[in-house]
Amino acid sequence: MGILLGIVGIGLSLLCVFYAFGRLNMVSSIAGGDVDMSLDPAITETAYKVDLNEFFSKLDVYVSAIKTMNVKRLNSIVSDELYHLTEVEIEGLARAGVRRDIEYTMTGYVDAPNIFQDGKSAWCGVTFPCKYTERFIDNVTNQVLYTKETDNAEIIMAIVRSDVRESDEEMACLGCGQRVVPEGGLLVCEYCQARHSFDSYGWSINTVTFVDYNFTGKEKKEYQAIMATIIGTVALPILGFASGAVSLFVPFFIIGYLFMFGFVTYYFGVKLPASIVSFREMRQIDPLFSVVKFAARRAYLISLFFGAMNYNPNKIKQFIDPHIFTEIMQNFNTSGNTVLTAQMIDSGVGQAIVKHAGKLYIPMSLNYRLIILDSNRIAHVVERKLNCQMCRDEAVKSGVKPIGEGMRCQRCDKVVNLTATGKCKYCGTEHDLAQFDWIFGRVDGSMIL
Repeated sequence: MGILLGIVGIGLSLLCVFYAFGRLNMVSSIAGGDVDMSLDPAITETAYKVDLNEFFSKLDVYVSAIKTMNVKRLNSIVSDELYHLTEVEIEGLARAGVRRDIEYTMTGYVDAPNIFQDGKSAWCGVTFPCKYTERFIDNVTNQVLYTKETDNAEIIMAIVRSDVRESDEEMACLGCGQRVVPEGGLLVCEYCQARHSFDSYGWSINTVTFVDYNFTGKEKKEYQAIMATIIGTVALPILGFASGAVSLFVPFFIIGYLFMFGFVTYYFGVKLPASIVSFREMRQIDPLFSVVKFAARRAYLISLFFGAMNYNPNKIKQFIDPHIFTEIMQNFNTSGNTVLTAQMIDSGVGQAIVKHAGKLYIPMSLNYRLIILDSNRIAHVVERKLNCQMCRDEAVKSGVKPIGEGMRCQRCDKVVNLTATGKCKYCGTEHDLAQFDWIFGRVDGSMIL
């Protein structure tokens, strides 16, 4: 009896493992990865590797600019998106009388990344483990309002560079046409004050993300449940063999497998696939739809939203449906709360795509961990479920390139990265960003604190 149950247990455990990993691979292939860049014949992965000092020196300047709340130091070293996002965040903290202090120490070896090129631009990314400390400090009293320390963190960075720099025309300012001489990176044009970052001739930081891998809250429970299932696949067959000597083990053997089958079916068969319904539909509509680029855009918009709601909702105007923005302005009341930082802990994209009036809408339910400073200058850690929709014009099609593309202003025809602000930095024209990239189609009250 015991030998039979042990053999049956081994078979059931293998069945659970193969099913779980099969479903996990299916989900990961859609939601965990990106489209194959080889689909674009113009993109090549070169044998050249970037000098890591390019990353670290610029990262040091970025961190220093945040500490000193001097966003102008970033003019020549970050993309338009990162500049605008940092500017909104710093202005929001300044209104609250708070500054952000960051310290990090590398804890592991980092391989130099390969460079991708398409003939016009080059880009690459690097991830390195570190110890990470983040503090928010009162500007008047120098009191530390909130501290976060972790020994298990990663810094994820991407940098970009223009490779178009051979002719006189390509060395001219896109704002006024005057010839400029870049020195490592093009700063602010001395003639018309146009700022060049994404279009610069040196490396610029496109994204910087600090990731904390210490499990807390909901993800800790899920991690424990998965570990319990893995342990069960080993322990339950042993329990089956042992039941030959102790018949009392038989009910525990049966109950254990019922529990494991229930969890594996729910988590890997229902919950994970349900989280990518919209992504699967987008790949059918737009074969080059990039989950990585979508996630980056979503994080950008949410960070902008919280930064703008701290002091000036108009900062989010170009990134949200006009009707929804009007609703926000009508109902907006300053609560005295300041969102210091926001970290997504779980993504619940699961509902089907909605098509309406020539636009695609992706409904989302996101779990975030927020650090909020209340009107009494006390910091609170709260977990909130944020509900919103992302939308863009149905006619928009994705490109493979994993960074923001240069676009032409519809009025002055200058090349700008409109998705960064929605406003041309040369003539001031405001554009409908849904014609170029994802914006908020709707946000509900859960996002207004």
